[in-house]
Amino acid sequence: MTTSVRQIADEIRSASTTASAVTLQAANGVAASNKHLNAWLTMNGEAESDAQRIDHERSLVNKGGVLSGVPCGIKDLIDAAGMPTTAGSNFPHQIATEDAGVVKLLRAAGAVILGKTATHEFAFGPTGDIAATGPTFNPHDLTKMSGGSSSGSGAAVAAGHVPFALGTDTGGSVRIPAALCGTVGLRPTSGTVDATGVIPLAPTLDTVGILASDVDGVSRVWGVISETASDAVMAVPGAVKVGLITDGFYSKVSTEVADSMTNAVRALRNAGVIVSDVTLGWLEESISVYDHIQSAEAVATHRQRLLEHPELFQDEVRTRLQGAQRVQEREYRSALTRRSQWQARVDEYFGDCDVLICPTAPITAPLIGQRSGFDAGWTNAKEALLNFTSPWSVLGVPALALPMGKGSDGMPTSVQLIGRPKCEQTVFSVALLLEELVRAKNSPLAHSHAESARVITAIC
Repeated sequence: MTTSVRQIADEIRSASTTASAVTLQAANGVAASNKHLNAWLTMNGEAESDAQRIDHERSLVNKGGVLSGVPCGIKDLIDAAGMPTTAGSNFPHQIATEDAGVVKLLRAAGAVILGKTATHEFAFGPTGDIAATGPTFNPHDLTKMSGGSSSGSGAAVAAGHVPFALGTDTGGSVRIPAALCGTVGLRPTSGTVDATGVIPLAPTLDTVGILASDVDGVSRVWGVISETASDAVMAVPGAVKVGLITDGFYSKVSTEVADSMTNAVRALRNAGVIVSDVTLGWLEESISVYDHIQSAEAVATHRQRLLEHPELFQDEVRTRLQGAQRVQEREYRSALTRRSQWQARVDEYFGDCDVLICPTAPITAPLIGQRSGFDAGWTNAKEALLNFTSPWSVLGVPALALPMGKGSDGMPTSVQLIGRPKCEQTVFSVALLLEELVRAKNSPLAHSHAESARVITAIC
């Protein structure tokens, strides 16, 4: 199916197609390949009638919402009325009687909820291969991980089932599957998206996020769920400054990831973007701060389940939760204090840069079930997949994973663009530019593209 949010919405508004036709095509795509991917857990039995209603309303008022008729997936941590929310677990669950806050906003904008997508059990893992229903497979190679915890959302978008899906991101759970599956993935500024009706993991760090086939799609959906006017425009190359993070923290990467970073920076510089080196100094410490906050809050979230029915957890998740109990109250409080100190200095870290850039993950997608023997010397899956994304969760700033094509191993690579708090639009503007440069094989924009692009200086 067509995989652009903009194109689908525009075609439905212009009556070139209908929401019903698009929904049927999406459902058929899921039916044809989900048995291989395991990206979807439950399909929405009301999707067809929802699409028909959108078609009828569009014909009456001759207009549609921002996402008029666009089908999407919802991570199975987020409530959608009439559908179960299982969190990828064997624990008893109920049929949701009400939409989560973000789902209400999607429906109001005209989106069609196609179904619920798979998640690593209780969102407590970056690999996406541990859940009661089994692993989610990477569409680019069915022997490889999709990444987690928003595994199904990443795989569904990458497979072309839907142009966007919602996920949640605590330490990288949107950006990691985006990186491993080759989609765009946004973690918004902490606290800017309604978390009502979303099963928590670590509330201090949790946020709803978005995976989509392109930057424009992420921007449009973010505008809906953040209730912020959003019409992303491409940055003017000579009027934007990007900070290349040079801390040794980000040097432990595979050849494929190193090449993708080199290509991204070269493309930006060739286009006239000012790229300067930035050293932060706190990234390594942020890993223990993240671990202390996430561990303490995850244990609090699941304390009753651990006490009453530990046997219902998947073995790896139970073991991680039991290990997380080692974090002491004083360590948790100290970590919160350190986080606040860093947040107070965020302007200092950015300096005169509009966004920062670094790898999203240090490696490309590992094998399903792999827990050791990774590229670049990483010794365990948690660190290999989480360490490059979790610092920005601690800081609470917007971070976007942007695909950079495929590496020599044939798997997607990704870079991460980070913005100041509540400056998603600035991140989108630079991401749109880099996305276009990648499409043009890392050369400056062709004249015809420059003429058609809406360009502004997007400095937050």
